[in-house]
Amino acid sequence: MSETHPRILPNNPQLRALLMPIAVMVCLALFSFIVVMLAVHWFEDDLSTDKWSALEAITTAGAFSLAVGGVVGALLQFHRANEDRAKANDDRAMSFFRDFFCDIYSRVMDKDQIAARRYIYQKLTEYEGTEARVRFVQQHPEAQDHIKTVLNQLDYIGFVVKKEWADSDDLVDWMSPIVVKVWGVIGPLVEYEVAQRPEEPDYYIAARDLAATCQAWRDKHYPQRAEITYSNDHL
Repeated sequence: MSETHPRILPNNPQLRALLMPIAVMVCLALFSFIVVMLAVHWFEDDLSTDKWSALEAITTAGAFSLAVGGVVGALLQFHRANEDRAKANDDRAMSFFRDFFCDIYSRVMDKDQIAARRYIYQKLTEYEGTEARVRFVQQHPEAQDHIKTVLNQLDYIGFVVKKEWADSDDLVDWMSPIVVKVWGVIGPLVEYEVAQRPEEPDYYIAARDLAATCQAWRDKHYPQRAEITYSNDHL
């Protein structure tokens, strides 16, 4: 995330760009005026007390103008450095999020993941009820492998969402269709397994939390959606 600082200069790039040359021009003008006045007084024969006082006032004004110009220049440099640092931080954050979402996409769209989800959609839905599906999975090692493949992926994504390493809302919005659909089939199987493992109440807890989060998200944002159907004709 980019750092924020008190706004010292106007939040207008064009105006800020004009401040430096204006400050320099003012300083040069005052300096030139001082030089001219000093030259005029220098070549005059009589330098009265009043003229010396005037010279002192002019010198003071010149020093003040130079100081003001220096302060304005320093503020501009400080502000520019802050903007450069904030932009660099934003660029790093954008690069991180881009790489992160690309990683999630490559994981979700991996051929093994797609094959595992398709197997779950097509094979497990042939059996009605949790008990029938549990028996099928127990009798078919490949079913166990496919479920494990999907669960491991969901557990990873759920862990990331819980840690808030990325924008959770964007990630949940993007992943919720897949998560809710596949969890509708394997969710009861996971809960059955949890009941068989009293020593592991946190069994795939991140995946379970992710499924609950995605379900709540879709209930909130798509309350009128149709019931999920599973068909071999679907892509």
